[in-house]
Amino acid sequence: RVVCATTALFILAVLLGFVFYANAVPVIAIFSLFMLAMSARNVCSQTITSRIPPAHQRAAFTSLQSAVTHLASAAGAFVASI
Repeated sequence: RVVCATTALFILAVLLGFVFYANAVPVIAIFSLFMLAMSARNVCSQTITSRIPPAHQRAAFTSLQSAVTHLASAAGAFVASI
């Protein structure tokens, strides 16, 4: 249910910001809605993927998942700065 609600928020933000953009909605509101929806979706996806490994491997899996996420974020920032 939470995944569906956050996906609906994401779709709303994309529709308001890119498809049906009107000057009546401030850009900061669209951006805030987009960031809120993406953060909530990220929490949902990490909660779901934390159930994949067995209990004794969960901490290592979560640590590796976090490291890959941060590496991808850093790589995206680096590529964007070029």
